[in-house]
Amino acid sequence: MIVQKLGDEKAKALVKEELEHAIPKYQEPWNKNLALSYAEYFEPTELRSIANEKQASKYSGKFSAKQGEVGKSMQAKSAGLLNDFVTEAMTKAFTRATK
Repeated sequence: MIVQKLGDEKAKALVKEELEHAIPKYQEPWNKNLALSYAEYFEPTELRSIANEKQASKYSGKFSAKQGEVGKSMQAKSAGLLNDFVTEAMTKAFTRATK
């Protein structure tokens, strides 16, 4: 409906604007969920090493190996949050487009 009302380019710009506007509201809980997901698989010392030493960290292999599991944990923790984020942005975009 937004594309029909505004055209493709304006619709994309409006949705992008509303998504960017909603980010601050959802960033902190997203970060918390991400931290909790990594904490399930890594000790604080391992995460500090990875953050500071990057690929040189002796835990970089574990970091790569655990990405799938961390991703599944993050998905379970954040599916509702992501849905709320997108719903809020799309609702506001729709409201603006139909005024």
